[in-house]
Amino acid sequence: MDERLDPQARIGGEYQRRLTLPDATYGWQGDPNLVLVWHKLGHWEVLRELPDGRHQLVTKGKLGMPLNDETFGWLLHGLASKDTTNRGVSHEGLVDDYLKAHEKADRDRTATAVDKMGEAAEKTYYGVLKDTGWITNAQIHAVGAGKKDAVD
Repeated sequence: MDERLDPQARIGGEYQRRLTLPDATYGWQGDPNLVLVWHKLGHWEVLRELPDGRHQLVTKGKLGMPLNDETFGWLLHGLASKDTTNRGVSHEGLVDDYLKAHEKADRDRTATAVDKMGEAAEKTYYGVLKDTGWITNAQIHAVGAGKKDAVD
């Protein structure tokens, strides 16, 4: 038996009941296979009982995060928003949201890299011109100040 499911570790009562029963306030349909437990390291966890009797971690609170009505409301809201059995929530939609977020992060990283490469290329270009004697420091600073005709 999973040590997290020690009868003393179970968080029962009202929160366990609300986890397994529907709650229209949060759009939660309820799940009788979920168990709310207190982990010995100091945080709460929601586990799903699998058909073979094992338990799978669904979510957990941060260390020291209290389990109160406000936190439990956020928990139900989060579970409902990720529940693919709920109408209007599909695993395709969740995957699309995930991919869009990562594509945006990739675009942002690429744009930053392009900017940095452009800066490096410009510094290299003026460094080569300076080292070969084609341009002086004064001319480089004049170009940087917007006086492009000073280079000519």
